[in-house]
Amino acid sequence: MIPSLKKGQAQTAAQVCPTCGEQIIENARLCPTCSTDWGPPNVRAAERKDERAALLVRSSMATESAKRRDCTKQLDSLKSTVESSSHVVVAMPTLNARLLLSDRHTIYQNYETLVASGGRVAAPLPNDVERASVGALLFGSTASAIRYGVLSLDGFGLPTYGTVFFKLRDVAIQGRVSFLEMNSYQFVE
Repeated sequence: MIPSLKKGQAQTAAQVCPTCGEQIIENARLCPTCSTDWGPPNVRAAERKDERAALLVRSSMATESAKRRDCTKQLDSLKSTVESSSHVVVAMPTLNARLLLSDRHTIYQNYETLVASGGRVAAPLPNDVERASVGALLFGSTASAIRYGVLSLDGFGLPTYGTVFFKLRDVAIQGRVSFLEMNSYQFVE
């Protein structure tokens, strides 16, 4: 999912809160009038018609590339394996994993939350700036609420975030996950 609205352009179909009729704010989760939960903004954005169309274009390009390279069987096999055997995995440092496992009241926190709370030191400035920029481009002011994981076939995640990998239960993430077909840094580039 990447925002495809141009600066200042409104969403094409105005949606309203089913409870009070307030116009839905694209990057808000809760209605400011009645507090009805509209669902995660990242999921709602990924469900927009323009985003789904853009995804279909990228999917078609990947399919055409596989055909040109005579790899359609491998692509079909990958699709089948992903649908049947993949899981979302998050990576973290050993000490963070230990805390999560030893205290059931501990909640998994993302980079932005940990830095803001003093729970970790920010990455070196160029990396920190890039993280903040990518998050802002993809999710705007809701970037700090996003937890990043990967779709994994083997239970391993990105070791750059830590050496302990947690496979998330589907019930814990369904309804609030949006996927990119590549690393968010690469996608933004």
